[in-house]
This record gives sequence, structure tokens and C-alpha cells, in this order.
Amino acid sequence: MELLSPAGNKEAFFAAVESGADSVYLGLSVFNARKPARNFSFDEIPEIIAYAHSKRVRVYITLNIDLKSSELEDASKILNYLKNLKADAVIVKDMALVYLIEKYFAPFEFHLSTQFGIANSAALTEAENLGASRVVLARELNKEELKVLNKPYFPEREMFVQGSMCFSFSGKCLMSSWFGGKSANRGSCQAPCRFKFAQEGSEDFSPCFSMKDINLSEKLSELAEIGISALKIEGRLKSAEWVGEITRFYRNLLDQKESVGADASRFTGREQGGGFYSGLNDLITSKNSGTVTNVIKSAPDDRRIRHNGYDLRITASENISMKILTEFGDADYTTKIKKVVNKSRGVPLSELESRLKDVSFGNLYLNRISLNDDILIAKSQLKNIVSDLGAIIAPMSRKESKFLKNIKLPVKLEHELNNPDPDSKNSIEVSFQNANILKINAEDIDQIADKIKELDIKKVIVNFARSSHINKIKELSNKTRVEISVFPILFEKDLEDYNKIVSALEHTNNISYEANDLGHLRLLKATSKKIDCGPGLSPYNFIAVRQLKQLGLASAHIPFEADTETLEGLKNSSLPLRMTIFSKIPLFYTRAASDNFNEGTAFTERENYKFTVIKFNDISIFSSDNYFTIHDIDLSFLKVHEIIIDLSGETDILNKFQNLKKDPSKFPGLNFNLKRRLF
Repeated sequence: MELLSPAGNKEAFFAAVESGADSVYLGLSVFNARKPARNFSFDEIPEIIAYAHSKRVRVYITLNIDLKSSELEDASKILNYLKNLKADAVIVKDMALVYLIEKYFAPFEFHLSTQFGIANSAALTEAENLGASRVVLARELNKEELKVLNKPYFPEREMFVQGSMCFSFSGKCLMSSWFGGKSANRGSCQAPCRFKFAQEGSEDFSPCFSMKDINLSEKLSELAEIGISALKIEGRLKSAEWVGEITRFYRNLLDQKESVGADASRFTGREQGGGFYSGLNDLITSKNSGTVTNVIKSAPDDRRIRHNGYDLRITASENISMKILTEFGDADYTTKIKKVVNKSRGVPLSELESRLKDVSFGNLYLNRISLNDDILIAKSQLKNIVSDLGAIIAPMSRKESKFLKNIKLPVKLEHELNNPDPDSKNSIEVSFQNANILKINAEDIDQIADKIKELDIKKVIVNFARSSHINKIKELSNKTRVEISVFPILFEKDLEDYNKIVSALEHTNNISYEANDLGHLRLLKATSKKIDCGPGLSPYNFIAVRQLKQLGLASAHIPFEADTETLEGLKNSSLPLRMTIFSKIPLFYTRAASDNFNEGTAFTERENYKFTVIKFNDISIFSSDNYFTIHDIDLSFLKVHEIIIDLSGETDILNKFQNLKKDPSKFPGLNFNLKRRLF
């Protein structure tokens, strides 16, 4: 089995290679899911790849985020650059990169990120169809489920064996984005599952969702027997010392050598366990990170909290001194304090945050400010500080951009990137008045069936359908069109029930399906029914839409977490667009079992964000208590084909649907990222 080690900086890379890694995965300063790491500049990559290859070590570059349309040109240039450097593979999340590699950069090996959530044979078969040479399997698979995926014709299977665990399924988590626009799907996760929460009505705030680290060091022989190709160590935010030691530890185990200090607990400050490989229970840690003593320093000195922006660390004493931290490097700025003659002409230094909040310096936005003393300064000085910061930060952000500007793309690719092909069906202005689709749970069918014809709707989308609902779905389809939403997370045991649904409804009129996962495309391949795109497969750019069209989807769903920039980039898409304009948002999906995760249990965070548990199969869905709504948002620039109001699990559904269309102001909610930037 291949030993795959992480590298968040050059020192960690060399430590991994010298300690016995067969391959190393690392990210650039852009477009990777570990933006807080130091990562690698374009100038560093040639040396890194050349050195690795001289040691017969492979290098995989992570491009494992969802991309906005405005980022496609740079992403294409990076693919071109990496292919010419003979990078061994790229790890991708966005369907646009799959499309671009196949059409313009083949042969170029790519792996599907764990963000795809590959968890069953249907998804693996579809991954093979896409041309992926390897998939990074979902972390939530147990031993028996992994055995089923051991087929010689599938792409290679890679899995995490050591490191931090996400509470939510990768690629399905919206909690960080819901809290503040920092998207886990775009590499800016704030790790909200490590925050402290309390059950509603309790003041006992604790890390309810903080997972134990995974440690499968004692299961390597079993993993070899069930066909795992590569063992992956999580840790691009770790120090070089940590990377070297953990790599050597696993190298010795694989080589059947005695491993010094075989207790892997010395590599982490958290409790460890066998992850989902060993079952669904006992996965949540009872201790905060740092309460378990670890021998090896794990945090690198150069770790930053930088998410498509910059941080300011300000010290005010005799002078105002600022440390500017960006993903492209750091800088210092110092200025003398101008005395305030009249207090009425002064402003607190903390006012700088509001002044910088919506200001872009070379496409970098303010992320965080830390301030030791909120002194009073002259208004004129505050204005000068803003100007000075712009002069420092903008050139820093443009260094990598200048590098990319010198890379030439094939003429046909440039033409495709600059010439979207809008679908003529996108002709409906986004508004509540124009909503034409109702989404409900299968258990809600009885509530609406008798009066559904009275509503002016195009169809009903049915969530959480099981084979036991087939007769009710057939009856509903006699009154309106019905679209069955396939649950976004399916394990091998779940495929049979959906196969029953598809088979039973194949000759029923007015039936279609909503796909929410890569595997659904294979699951639904035998049906003659229309397949629309659901939120789980939402594209973030117009090239990803083209890939979905190529795969046979009839539409593209706009992401829940989209900001207006994302919407602008999707408006000329080559498929009919659909948008959910009112819904409770699924923020976490988890397979971790706990007595606290019962149906209807509500949790709150200190900022009063609330969410409630919904159960389906063995999955707990943590759904926002607040509605997402587009009310008070000007979306006149966007035209779509279908507008969805999601009232799943609600009471008095038909009246609520009609009242929302008439006066959405009576149903207050949050606008998610429509009034802020999606990072």
C-alpha cells in the first residue's frame, strides 16, 4: 500500500520525503481546502516536484474546492502549469476541473477528493466513468462497506488512516458558511464542529460535535486485504516535525519494522479512535483539544488564519504597529499616533474594521482584526491608514496573479471560458410570486394530496422517499408531477431500496428524479425518466454546469450558499437553472451516533444560531431553525427556469405556500450569503 503524507509547507514536504512517504499531497496558495496552511507558491512547485521525483516520490496537488466562474481562467492555467511540470496527479472537487482535464489537458491523472463523498459501488462506477484514476473514500465507511468496494475494475481506493475527523460528511457541510460565509466547500472552514454548543434550554456549552482523531495504525493488514491502495495521513496544518514523525511511524509499520514509541497518541492533542471503520459509536471526544498531552509539537510556526483575505494584528502603544497576514506572504506596517486635539474629531482605532469590511485590495478582503488597545485617533489618520494598507496589500495579492498572466491557454479553451452558452429556458425572474415548485417530505404527502390541484405549481419534489411510499407517490402523480429527491448520502445497503422505487415507478406517468450525489447518476442510469439536479450536486460555475449536462442532467441547482458573485457567474449557464428561495438549510449531515442526536433535539450556539436534528436512515441532519429566504434581495439580474419553496416537515403546507407567494415578509429568515461574500 502507498503511504501518502501531507505537506503544508516546504519543511513538512522534505520531512515527509525523508521519512519514507511514497507520495505527498500539498496545496498551492489558491484553490485548495487548507487555506490556513502556508502552502506553496508557484515558484516553489518546480523544485518540489523535481526533488520528489529524484527520490521516486509522487506529488499530488490539491485543487479540491468548488470554484466560482471568475476563478476558472486561473484554475485552467494552473492545470496547464502542473501538467507541464509533470505533477503526478491533481485532487479535484469541482466538476469543472473534470471537464477541463478531459477536454483540454488529457492525459493528466486526477483523483476525486473525499469532498465527493464516495460511499457506494454506484459512486465508484461513476467515478470510473469520469476517468478518475483514484478516489479518496468517504471517511464514514465501516469495514464491511469497504469490503464491498474491493473490485479490480474500480478506480484505486485511498482512505484516511490518521488525523482529524470532520463531524459532517465532507462536501455536505454548510455550518461554517451559515455562520459567516467561510465555506468548507471552498477551503475556508472555521471548524464550527469544534465550537461549543448547548442543547436548547441548557446553559451547558460543550464541544458536542468534536470528533476524536482517527487512528487505524493497528488495522493496516486488514486494509490491505480489502483492497485499499493508499493510506492517507491528514495534517497539512501540522508542523514539519509532526509530519516527519508520523510518516516514519507508518513507514515502519508498513515495512514491519519495530516502530519507536508505537503509541500513536503522542501525535495528537485529542483522543483517538478507530473512526467509522470500527462503528458509529464512541466517536465524539469528551475532551477539548489540548487536554490530552502529546509529545510532538503539532502546530507549525507559520500557520495562519487566512481565507481568501488578510488578517491584521494591531498593537497600539507609542506607535500603531500592524502585522499583515495574507496567503501570499506577510508584511509589517508602523505609523506614529497623531494626537487628537479635540475628542469630537477622533475615532476609535477599532473603526478600522468597519472601514475595511467591504473594501477589496487586489481581490483580498479583510478576514480578522485583533487589537490590544482601542485608542482614539484622528479621523484623518484612519483614512491614511486605509490608504497605506491598500498600497501594501494589493501588490502582495497580485504576485501570483502576475505569474498566471504569463501562462497561455489553448485558443479553444480561452474561447470557451469567455463564451457561455445560456439556456433559453432561463426566463423567469427570481421572486416568491413566480415560485412554481413545492418541496415536501414523503410523510407530508397526505397533508397536501387532496388539495394540490388548487395550487398553481409545476410539480412537487418529495424528500426522504422510501419504497414504503411508492403507492402514495403513485396517487400523488395522478394529480401533479412528482420529482423524487434521492437522499444525498447512500451506503451500499441503501441502494436496494432506491432500486425498488425506480423499478416500481418506471411505467408511472408524471415521475422524475432529483440527483444529489455523483453515485445517483449511476443509480438512475436505467430509468427513462428525467433527472434534475438537486442541491447536493449544485455547480458553482458555468463550466461545471456543462459537465453536468454532459452527464445527462436536465437542470442545474444554484448552491444554497451562493453569493451574488456566484449567481452572476451562473446566470448564463447552458442548462435550465433552478433555485430554492425559501428553506430550512441542512447544515450538518453526520453518521456519528449519540444519545444527544435524537429526532427533534435542538442545539444552540452562543451567537444564538439554532438548529434541530432530523433523522433519515442512520444519518442525523442538523437543520437550521431559521429559514433561508431571498426576501429583500434584489435578484433582478438573474433569470431561472424553476423556483422552489421547500416546506419539508412543515404544518399547514398549502396555506403557507400560498401566503409566501403573496407576502414573504410575514416569514422572516436569513439571507445566508446573499448580502455578504462567500469565501
